Amino acid sequence: MTNMASMRYKGYTLHHNPQTVTVTNAKDIKKHTLPYLCGMVEDFARQPQVISGEGVLYGDDCYEQFKMLLTLQKECTCGVLSMINLEPIYAMFTSLTQINEPVDNILRYKFTFTESTLDKPAVNLTDSRYYTVSDGETLWDIGYKVNIPVEKLLELNPIIRRCDDINVGDMVVLR
Repeated sequence: MTNMASMRYKGYTLHHNPQTVTVTNAKDIKKHTLPYLCGMVEDFARQPQVISGEGVLYGDDCYEQFKMLLTLQKECTCGVLSMINLEPIYAMFTSLTQINEPVDNILRYKFTFTESTLDKPAVNLTDSRYYTVSDGETLWDIGYKVNIPVEKLLELNPIIRRCDDINVGDMVVLR
């Protein structure tokens, strides 16, 4: 099922998806040299995922859209980041750069989100059969919170046609 939903963070949906997105996954490794032997590599930890990109905001309210993103970026808390073709992650909005002044109702910007593995919400809904949708949530957000793939949630909820087409108070079947 193809879903053309927009990028979302903390319940805010971008009017237009970014033009470019880069996802960086890395490990913290240490290299050791042993006398008279080959070198050795040791895997210490997975580094937080970094998602960055560039986009364009359009319309008479392009600067207002940017100011909303700036408000989210200035917050000192993490939230769920949902994007097309990526599993939702719990992340901090770490940087936002305005590339040009709004000209002809167009504003270019760059962004960076950094995954937060320590601040991930501790939600245990394994015994629950249903989940009640809260304000601003999508099926991606719910799947992330309850650790159930979106494809499985769509299979269990055939009435839901798009992951972003659910309303506050709707009941989502979990099992």
